[in-house]
Amino acid sequence: MPASRADAERPSWAETLRSLRIDAGLTQPQAAAAANRVLAPDSAITQQVVSRTEQGGQLPDTDVISALCKAYGATPQASEAIQRALETARKRRTDRRLVVQRGNTVHAQQRWRRIEGAAQRVDAIQTGMVLGLLQTPAYAALAMQVPEDHPAIADRRKRFESMLSDTDRQYRLVQTEGSLRVQLGSPELMADQLDALRAAAEVPYVDLRVLPMSSAVTEPLTSGGFHIYDDVVVLGLDVGAADIDDPDDVAYFRQLFEQYHRPALAGSAASELLSKLAEQYRGIAAQQ
Repeated sequence: MPASRADAERPSWAETLRSLRIDAGLTQPQAAAAANRVLAPDSAITQQVVSRTEQGGQLPDTDVISALCKAYGATPQASEAIQRALETARKRRTDRRLVVQRGNTVHAQQRWRRIEGAAQRVDAIQTGMVLGLLQTPAYAALAMQVPEDHPAIADRRKRFESMLSDTDRQYRLVQTEGSLRVQLGSPELMADQLDALRAAAEVPYVDLRVLPMSSAVTEPLTSGGFHIYDDVVVLGLDVGAADIDDPDDVAYFRQLFEQYHRPALAGSAASELLSKLAEQYRGIAAQQ
């Protein structure tokens, strides 16, 4: 059987841990419980820790690895090999490339535009506000705290228009319903913004999805949102944004994105929810 994409992206040490668990006949919750029995009383391994470790998104400390290996009945040689591989991964992560760009200047916008322009696929999610690529000028002006005629707004609009006309690049975009229920500015502004989202969702080569409040996820997105441009992650910060290209970090953000993308509404279901939210904002406007 060919390896899945997730298997291909999983580091070798993580794949070894996963194989050891499966060979031991343990589920992830059972593995966590078994490992906790050999850990210090003030330590704890959860099913989420086991999952993130097996995906390679979390680099566990020595005690956690030792406990998991003992729970799986791993040989000392196997345990030592995993520890050596993890030490190498920790050194790489310490040295990883992290570039921070401060502010919402035109220079910052152009940097992200260059990264985006070179990408064949763009995966993006936002849980706090509308994705920058999808913002109307009025919404963007408030989000960026600049006048609507600011050059950065025009540059962002060009990116939106480019997306609508670019049939060669794959876009997978996720908005949470909660982010769309945050009223930025007037209800009229929000209704117009939701109309723009619905129009984008109807473009055949743009996969825009909305995660409804009725759908549950298992891991919080504490950063608020991020973009994955092929093998580079652009992460929003309070001071601006940062891009990360360490393979282990990129793999972690990919699996995190899939957690939100899979249960999100697509196609007509997404359009119906966006229309419903737009009408609710128009109802609020009518009452004012």
